[in-house]
Amino acid sequence: MLKPKLRFLGLVMALSGAFSVEAQETLLLRSPSISAENIAFVYGGDIWISDKSGANPRRLTTNPGVEQNPIFSPDGKQIAFTGNYDGNTDVYVMPIEGGEPKRITFHPASDVLRGWLNNNEVYYTTTREYNYALSPRLYSSSVTGLTLDKSLPMPEAYQGSPSKDGRYWAYIKIQILRNVTVLLLSAIEAVVCHPFGFSTQRVIKSK
Repeated sequence: MLKPKLRFLGLVMALSGAFSVEAQETLLLRSPSISAENIAFVYGGDIWISDKSGANPRRLTTNPGVEQNPIFSPDGKQIAFTGNYDGNTDVYVMPIEGGEPKRITFHPASDVLRGWLNNNEVYYTTTREYNYALSPRLYSSSVTGLTLDKSLPMPEAYQGSPSKDGRYWAYIKIQILRNVTVLLLSAIEAVVCHPFGFSTQRVIKSK
């Protein structure tokens, strides 16, 4: 855990010298993602990439919209991210070499990237089922566009991660406090779910 943090700290120092900034400006790097060869991160609302050592930083996106949460594909050849272009929040994918970002989700609801299932499929949080349930849900989409978007087995989920063999999910389910004056989270539950059924086992609960 320490080595990735040290690499990212080294990247901050490298960028401090690479960018011409005024004395009053704050250098803020966010949402680092690390692959076998590279580090991706957000700076100034754009996606950047560098060598794993922190050397050779370069900007991948130049769209005036805001990009966030870059995540490498398992093979490290692609970067998925959440982008807000034309007033809608969707999931995009692009090669690490750069180029035009490819839009993956097209629903008018907000879609926020959470990760990759494999090199051809991403998953994300979406609010597209708010007409039926007052909570977000995890969906998945193919980056090739050859299959339809599909919901994951958990009926309510804000974040989650599959097991290595893909048989189980650990995910966070959000419950909203009954106090409507200040909207706060009353409990965050991490549970595991078998992909072929909806029965869950609570493993963590915090209030």
